[in-house]
Amino acid sequence: MPVSQDLEEKVKSMFGFIPNSLAEMCKDPFTIQVYLQGINLKKEHATLTFIQRHIVEYIASSMNGDEYCTQMHAKFLKTKAGFTNEELLEMKYGGLPSASSHPDVIPIIKLVRTIINKKGKLSQEDISTFENMKITRDQMYEIITSIHLKSIQNYVNNLSNPILDERFCDNVSQTTTTRK
Repeated sequence: MPVSQDLEEKVKSMFGFIPNSLAEMCKDPFTIQVYLQGINLKKEHATLTFIQRHIVEYIASSMNGDEYCTQMHAKFLKTKAGFTNEELLEMKYGGLPSASSHPDVIPIIKLVRTIINKKGKLSQEDISTFENMKITRDQMYEIITSIHLKSIQNYVNNLSNPILDERFCDNVSQTTTTRK
């Protein structure tokens, strides 16, 4: 069933245009509505900072093998948070950024990887470790929800392979595709 004009307008009003990835998601009203509602709820209720949210989405996207979202979030992290191409590559391939330049995101990165690698089955020791890193239980739940919301888009992208929109392109996209 084709998506209604109202949903396309909603996407356009939220993003200023219809990104190729979301144009693909618009092919199924259920998928795009769940995704957009999740984004709206995240905007209203998220406690993570803008940068922390993009870190969660960058790490989840790279672990899910979605180049579209990995490159899109890399551009945001580079332009809005000052991450270098080298740091982005390091994070994409399992490393961490410099502790001196971005200490606040290291616990988030570690938690996202642990949640994905363990399919959410964190031990009490894992939970205590992250709580000792000053990540609250509420933030853990928010990160789990964000990973799964992002995974909807990642999986659709992996199935459809959308072309990266020009406004998301940057030198980052060239450096995040292949490791030196």
